[in-house]
Amino acid sequence: MARFAGDMAVTFVATGGVTLSGGVLPRVVDFLDEAAFRQAFEDKAPVDALAKRVPTRLVTREDAVLVGMAAIASAPDRYAIDYASRAWV
Repeated sequence: MARFAGDMAVTFVATGGVTLSGGVLPRVVDFLDEAAFRQAFEDKAPVDALAKRVPTRLVTREDAVLVGMAAIASAPDRYAIDYASRAWV
């Protein structure tokens, strides 16, 4: 997972960071070795300097989606969502 996340970070030049969330991740956080994760994430020669600049985060909050949707609902103008082309069912 760390190698793939690092590959995608370098591919998309994700200098704003990579956020991992959902699925089994919050349940395995106790088994995650942060140093080993970062080592695998950053091991991207010859572009490892770029990978080292990319921060990583793990969302463990179970209701993160609800919190995000509430934020959008309370201040929709703060988010870049094209509401006109959305098909609301």
